[in-house]
Amino acid sequence: MAVAMAASAPIPMRNAYIVAALTLSMAAPQVTTAQSDLRRYVDLVSLQIDASALGRRVLLEVGLALDIALDLPENTEHASSSVARRADRALKAGHWALAAELWQQVVLADDAQPNHWNAYAQALYNDNRYRDAIGAFEQAIRLGLDRPAPAAVGIARAYAHLGNRKQALRWVERAVDLGAPRRALREDAEFERYRDDARFKELVGPLNQSGEKLAHAGGQVGVLAAAWPSTSDRP
Repeated sequence: MAVAMAASAPIPMRNAYIVAALTLSMAAPQVTTAQSDLRRYVDLVSLQIDASALGRRVLLEVGLALDIALDLPENTEHASSSVARRADRALKAGHWALAAELWQQVVLADDAQPNHWNAYAQALYNDNRYRDAIGAFEQAIRLGLDRPAPAAVGIARAYAHLGNRKQALRWVERAVDLGAPRRALREDAEFERYRDDARFKELVGPLNQSGEKLAHAGGQVGVLAAAWPSTSDRP
């Protein structure tokens, strides 16, 4: 009933109905058909709302909570894809630690998918686990990630956070070789500490005479400055 009410409600009221339906489904876990319908409805509404980023985030988080709370039974054949879906939802919602935990399960079950390693690396980086992120990004590149340049940038940024100038600049060079735009590297706030470094300027070029405003990306890989392609290659 809650699902039916939500479907006919104006969008500003739908979140309340979704939360109510979530509560009901948690109280009656045996009603798996209704739970599946609710899961599909949350996905549908989250795709329809594009006017409010906050509204989309709320729906993503409600959907993630629903996935975890319901823990719908899955066939073994589909278990990995179910975990990957939850991991992707956690990553999009900014639940970095949870996303890292879930993506770790995914790559342990199937370690041959570069996109999964890339997503795992993003979660680790954003959870400030820079050394682990470096290894995951490197594995994604080794496995043939379609767009390796942002992953190389992620490695360079992780080394910068760790204070390892030599490796950070080595991976800046690798990122440039892989097609990363020099201007974006120059403007990346994560590399601000290297702005006056001769080697960094050799790799990415100096700031222009008028001075280029540094882009601030909140430190998040996958939510980079506008000049960057997204680090995220979704599975």
